[in-house]
Amino acid sequence: MDWRCPVMIENWNPLIFVISLAVIALISWIIRRAGEDKKKKTSAFFAANPVPPGNKIKDIYWGFYIALGKVYEVLKDLHSGLLNDYIYWFVLLIVIISVVILL
Repeated sequence: MDWRCPVMIENWNPLIFVISLAVIALISWIIRRAGEDKKKKTSAFFAANPVPPGNKIKDIYWGFYIALGKVYEVLKDLHSGLLNDYIYWFVLLIVIISVVILL
C-alpha cells in the first residue's frame, strides 16, 4: 500500500516560494493602502446602540465582569505580573496535557 500524499509536491523551488510570498505581501499592502487614511473617532456602543451621555459604564466589558465575577476574581488573584509565574503555569499545563494524552 502506498502511503504518499496524493497532493505532495516532490520538487519545489524555494525561489518560486519567496517570489510568491512577496507577490502576496505586495497585493496585501496595495489593498491595505486603498483604505481610508483618516481614522474617525467614535464612541463605544453597546448592542449596536450608542452609549447615552452621562452613562457611568467604564468599559465595554462590564457585562463580562458582572457575569463572570467569581472567575475574574480568582484569575485576578493568580495574576502576579512575574514572568516566572507564567512559565511555571505554562510548564504545569504542558505536563498535565502530556499526562492526559499519554494515559
